[in-house]
Parts: sequence; structure tokens; C-alpha cells
Amino acid sequence: MLIGTFVLFGAAFYFISGVLNDRSAQVAAERQTIASRAYALQNLSSLKAANAQADLYMQKITAILPTQDALISFPDFLDNLAKVHNTSTNFSFNGPPTVAANKQPGFAAFNLTVSGQLSDIQQFLSDMELKAAKFLVNIDSVDISSGGGGYNANIVGKVYFQ
Repeated sequence: MLIGTFVLFGAAFYFISGVLNDRSAQVAAERQTIASRAYALQNLSSLKAANAQADLYMQKITAILPTQDALISFPDFLDNLAKVHNTSTNFSFNGPPTVAANKQPGFAAFNLTVSGQLSDIQQFLSDMELKAAKFLVNIDSVDISSGGGGYNANIVGKVYFQ
């Protein structure tokens, strides 16, 4: 009888330990699921906050961008800048503009040739790209060559609008 009791307790202990092992594995899996969901919620919260901040920046950028119609004064801006830097310009828009869509600003591609001394051309380009208060300008490429007692810079770029 004593042996039967030990066998019965041994079988019960074996069964209960198996159940406890299964339950502990299940608890560990559930904890990992909870942790991953908490991490996902934290990321979602961060993304929502970043989206609100991005919308604020987009509103500010849009406020400083000129309208497409205001780009008509861009060649005059370049001519005035050329006079300040003792250079001459030849400007043309390149093809139809890309219209603003899906929170992306529109842009008009352009070709520009600037002629003058190299230091004057460098200062012209710097002021055109960095100090143009009325226009947001991006220079895609610059090709500089010498000729006629000075230099020519052939510039391809974009000017952005609302």
C-alpha cells in the first residue's frame, strides 16, 4: 500500500509538473505578446506625434512658398542678383511645371547660364540657393567652362511653389 501511495503521488506529481510547465510556457508567450503590443502602441503614438509635427512644418513651408503665378518674377530676381555680382544671365524654364500634389510642393525646372568671373559666379550661386527669400531653389547640376575672358556656368535646377 505504501508503494501504491508513492506511485500515485509520483504519477500526480509528474502530471502536475507537466501542466505547470505547459502553463508557464503559455504565460511566457502571453507576456511576449503583451510586450510586443505595448511596443507597437508606443511606436504608433510616436508616429502620430511625428505626423502632427510634420504637418506643422508642411504648413510653414507652404506659407513661405510662392504661388505658381509668382514664379513670373523669378527671372527678374536672377537678373537683379546678376547685377549685384557683376555677372550676366540667360534664363529659361525647362518644360511644363510639375503641379503640387499629395502634400508635395510643385516645381518648375529651369536652365540658367551665368557668365562672369569665377568668384562672382560662385557668390551668385551661393546667394541664389541660400539667400533667395522669395523663392525656394534647388540646384541639380552646375557645369563650368572658361571662355571669352571669363567663365560660363550652365545650371540646371528647380524652383518650388505651392
